[in-house]
Amino acid sequence: MASSSWVSCGPCEYRHETREADVWCSVCEEGLCRSCHGHHSAIKSTRDHEIMLIKAYKTLAKGMLSVNMECNLHNEKFELYCPSHEIHCCVQCVSTKHEHCTGVTSLRKVIQNIKGSTSLSNIKRSLKDRLQNIDGLIKNGTDNFIGINTDKDNVKRELKKLRMSIENKLDILETKILTDVDSIQHQHKTCIADIVSKLQQKRDALNKALIDFENLQKNASDFHNTWL
Repeated sequence: MASSSWVSCGPCEYRHETREADVWCSVCEEGLCRSCHGHHSAIKSTRDHEIMLIKAYKTLAKGMLSVNMECNLHNEKFELYCPSHEIHCCVQCVSTKHEHCTGVTSLRKVIQNIKGSTSLSNIKRSLKDRLQNIDGLIKNGTDNFIGINTDKDNVKRELKKLRMSIENKLDILETKILTDVDSIQHQHKTCIADIVSKLQQKRDALNKALIDFENLQKNASDFHNTWL
């Protein structure tokens, strides 16, 4: 991962040309200038790659550089991962603190498995599907909210016609019906507003989860690049 503010275009650099990248491809793990990005997006094998603006990549790179990659106790590079404690560790940590732990494996292998894992893609796809379903439910709830107001207006018009035809004797009945309609409307609007609010909360939570998983994928790619 680049450490300076300048990120060069990978394909241009390969051709011994110097151009600053406008975007970053998380799959190819290199920057792309405007021209190369156009070719990259047009080629069938790379058009579906995940692309981020170079500004976002620089922010991510800056954060990754601040991550401690060495053991504070032994001043050695983290090379192993203990699944029992779910922690990365150096060689000396394994021999002193994790000698009885099973399944200790190479940290590089763990990072490679995370990067190539299909479960993250499945979770991301599932989250997107759920977001789409909730968006549909919110739209239906909003449409019903509007429909209740429309129904109220229709009832009021019918009551006015009835009042004109039956004269003053229906005034009391009209007042009672309008009161009932207002009460029903208030109950329905309150119920729908509550449902829409809860759905929006769930939608916000799912959006956050989706962003977290996308960041996890990007971070995994950056970790992979850092350790290799």
